[in-house]
Amino acid sequence: MKVLIAAMEVGETSGGKGRYPVCIMKSLVPELKARGCRVTILAAKDAPLDLFEPDARIVRLPVNKNTGMWRAVWEEIYLPLHAWGADVFIVMNGMLPLAPVRSKRKIVVSYDIHPLQHLADPQKFPGQYSRKSLLRTSFEMRKAVQSADRIVTISQSAAEEIHSFLGIPRDRMVNIPCGVDHDFFSPQSSERVEKLRKRYGLPEEFYLFLGYPDPSPGNKKNLHLIVEAYSQAHDNEKHLLPVVLAGGEHAGFRREPEQVPIGGSGPHKFLYLGFCPDEDLPALYTAARALIFPSLHEGFGIPPLEAMACGTPVIASNRPAIPEVVGDAALLIDPLQPQSLLAALGKVAEEPVRRELIAKGFERARLFSWERSADLMLRLIQGEKTAALMPNRKEARP
Repeated sequence: MKVLIAAMEVGETSGGKGRYPVCIMKSLVPELKARGCRVTILAAKDAPLDLFEPDARIVRLPVNKNTGMWRAVWEEIYLPLHAWGADVFIVMNGMLPLAPVRSKRKIVVSYDIHPLQHLADPQKFPGQYSRKSLLRTSFEMRKAVQSADRIVTISQSAAEEIHSFLGIPRDRMVNIPCGVDHDFFSPQSSERVEKLRKRYGLPEEFYLFLGYPDPSPGNKKNLHLIVEAYSQAHDNEKHLLPVVLAGGEHAGFRREPEQVPIGGSGPHKFLYLGFCPDEDLPALYTAARALIFPSLHEGFGIPPLEAMACGTPVIASNRPAIPEVVGDAALLIDPLQPQSLLAALGKVAEEPVRRELIAKGFERARLFSWERSADLMLRLIQGEKTAALMPNRKEARP
């Protein structure tokens, strides 16, 4: 069997859409090879995929991941060319090229359809997209979910949105959720945390926010909520700790830690680290007093689970699909109400609440693993009928 995997979101720096294919392929590729499959992985020039050789043949675009429309142009050439004659073609970024894709079976991993929703109703589904990028992404995303033989969704919420928004039958979709690398994400030693604290100049206590420091209201990661909450609060409230911001996928975002004046709350409240490599994340989660995850929309939301696996309490948005992922192991907030965040910060400062969240977080995170997700993907490739369900959903703490 010839299996082609398009992993175009993997690059030198990757977000959740880059982590999903890499983590699944770690278990999936050797299993496919053991079954006699010929595996080819298509990826950007800077994708760190050497660990998959010799089990898979790696074909790289002549451009890096973060090259905008140039990458899109090369994808239009490479994907149809290499998909020709493939028994199974797996697209890991939710989009199919404009040109015809001639393969026996097409499997599309759809993280969410937010660009399509934003195009239809920008007020209800705020986001920041260039017009050119939005039109291309929306067209290829719609084509992917309409023409794929099977659609992999990473949450039941994402599947329901595809069904209700595009009318795609539920029996064409299968839920294969994200996972947690429990060998990697775990509570870190005090020595490792202190080493990280000194290297980045971290405060003794802080809250963690993952994302580029854009405080505008239209940003889906919703740093705006934290800015508004801090500007409305009294400075003498003890639970108003500094907020450390880490993230930004572009390699150009790598920089020295710096104070970032955001909104009216003063530069002393925020410290932007720039892009943090994966090897720093477990210690960063461990060092944080809590993770604040106020997104306006997520297809899944990996950081809350990783934080829980590291023993860090989580404050998260009550928007799809986050409650489905965190269950009752997080404090849920209204991402449009600053007072909701302030109330949650007050609760997480209470030691009994904190201990309960940590215990429930460990329990919740253990329900998710990349090995399980890879096994479900393998069964799907082999043509088995499978309907993976998320762990039992419980009402999260209000």
